Amino acid sequence: MVLLLAATARGAQEVEEASQHNRMIAESLLGASNACRQEARLPTADDPFEIADLRVVAIIPSVQNITSDLESPAVLWSWSAKIPQSASFQLSSQGGCLPGAYEIYLPSSVELKDASISYFYAGKRLELPVSSQNPVPLGLPVLNGNSSKEGLYEKLEVNASGKLSVRYQYRKMEYRQECSSQGGMEVCGCKQHVEFGSRQYSKQLHDRKAFWVQTGNNSILWISPPLKKRMAGSQKAEIGLFARRLPASISFHANGNLVAEAGLYQFRLSEGMCGEKIVLCQYSPKGTVAVSKSESEMDVAPLVLDNLEYLPFGLEFGWESAPGLSRTVVVVEDWFGKRQEFPRDFSVREPSRFEPEGELMAIRQGSDTESPAAAAGRQKAELKQESSIAWLAFLAAAALAIPLIGRKAQ
Repeated sequence: MVLLLAATARGAQEVEEASQHNRMIAESLLGASNACRQEARLPTADDPFEIADLRVVAIIPSVQNITSDLESPAVLWSWSAKIPQSASFQLSSQGGCLPGAYEIYLPSSVELKDASISYFYAGKRLELPVSSQNPVPLGLPVLNGNSSKEGLYEKLEVNASGKLSVRYQYRKMEYRQECSSQGGMEVCGCKQHVEFGSRQYSKQLHDRKAFWVQTGNNSILWISPPLKKRMAGSQKAEIGLFARRLPASISFHANGNLVAEAGLYQFRLSEGMCGEKIVLCQYSPKGTVAVSKSESEMDVAPLVLDNLEYLPFGLEFGWESAPGLSRTVVVVEDWFGKRQEFPRDFSVREPSRFEPEGELMAIRQGSDTESPAAAAGRQKAELKQESSIAWLAFLAAAALAIPLIGRKAQ
């Protein structure tokens, strides 16, 4: 995909908004009657719970279930229980007698017992006990910088388990057939039996959800100019960005001035079943210049470099500079607001004049990758990229031949 840097940039404000909202509602999801809009069921004599729900709701922060190991991810979880204050259930009839009845009443408070959240990440498993008194959301000690060797992301599997418990008082009334001898004859009839007591009800619950964690560092490769020299005037710059942390925005600065910037994704908010905010995104670079990309949106196969996968982006933008030293920096901000900076100094010179055998020839200000002699024989025309596939192929070949420049996110 080829991105022409334009005049507008897009931050990750939706991610921050969703994170703040989800942290704010976290406590209200613990012990509610129906926090996640579960469909109620009819209670029975052996299971009085109308709502019994324990679930892993979301990871904070996240975009489409993707988070970052630099963000200290936390789990948003919930448990809900709804029970009747009293209920009566008909019992089966015995020996031709009338059916009996089983009544429950005066319930205790519902408790969540033996609850835990465990997670499996980067080959390690850790189990954390939880309760309604725990800090919420629950922070997960995910290791920083543990890069995946199998893909762009590291899988994070979160499991929740626990037991709902409540105690009821009960009254059990049954009609039982009893026989006795009267005057030498056996007489049978139905006799009422009533039993009072208390009963503990428990229900085991489980839930599991998978998330993905961005790890590692982005890298860039200067395609044009490839060296730390360029000619003065307006030239086209080309950069290959190899991303493991997908960028929300990219900007280029020269001598402290913003030259070009772009936003790569369109973010929007949605609401989940538990009232949590979900961040959705779509690859949609914004700007005033046309953007060329693959026909299948973001479905570009990652490049494998040094046993790690990267998603390639091609960046093109106009850059006009005066002779002298030009201090530049490429700033990449990921979905979660973490910035990476790639500084580079250029020596900028005036275009030279070429005089073959006494004939004076003025050299146009061409590409920084062409020599003056080679540029002299070419017609003055703006080169256009034929296809994004060819551009990506060039990036791949160049990346394999030239070391990448990478810096840790700040």
